[in-house]
Amino acid sequence: GALPHQFVIVPHQGDPSSLPIAQVNVDTDQVEVLADSGPLDPTATFSATVDLEPGGYVIFSNIGGHYSAGMFVAFTAE
Repeated sequence: GALPHQFVIVPHQGDPSSLPIAQVNVDTDQVEVLADSGPLDPTATFSATVDLEPGGYVIFSNIGGHYSAGMFVAFTAE
């Protein structure tokens, strides 16, 4: 897209839309952040290596109200 985005991964069980919110973004002081790209320009890339325990996780963009707009996905590590 033409707008900056952010890559954040947190452990989370249940509904991925239920992370704690501060205004329109996830309140990262209330979740365990495992990876965070910071703001990325549209042409930028980001890479992270994260050792995940079995369980549920959510990846989301946490700038510009992206999370509140539904820019997240849940997944399970086995």
